[in-house]
Amino acid sequence: MNETMYFKDENGNELPLTMVDAFEFEGQAYALFVTPMDQLADNEEPSMYIMKPIIENDEIANFEMPTDEEMEAVTPFLIKRLESRHSCGGGCSGCSGCGSDHDGCDCDHDHEDDCDCGCCH
Repeated sequence: MNETMYFKDENGNELPLTMVDAFEFEGQAYALFVTPMDQLADNEEPSMYIMKPIIENDEIANFEMPTDEEMEAVTPFLIKRLESRHSCGGGCSGCSGCGSDHDGCDCDHDHEDDCDCGCCH
């Protein structure tokens, strides 16, 4: 997963994002994207985006933003999903679960790329 993709924002500017999770909610596929760590200033938290894949010929052709109603429904589900995956209670402010920077994690585990604490993967 963790591959940077480029999207256009509402002003036509390129927006680099990294997919960190894919999941299904109420029969609809979704993906969670975050701002790549190398695009952030010191102490800046990554922005998070929930998107729906557009499938063509059994492959993802693009992504689209969910409607406001879909966001209202899926956001609490995603928050619970992320909290359950973070054994440190979701306190990994430095990585948001992407596994690319463990410095902000406040759990009691030593972190390496193959860390299995569940906090940063």
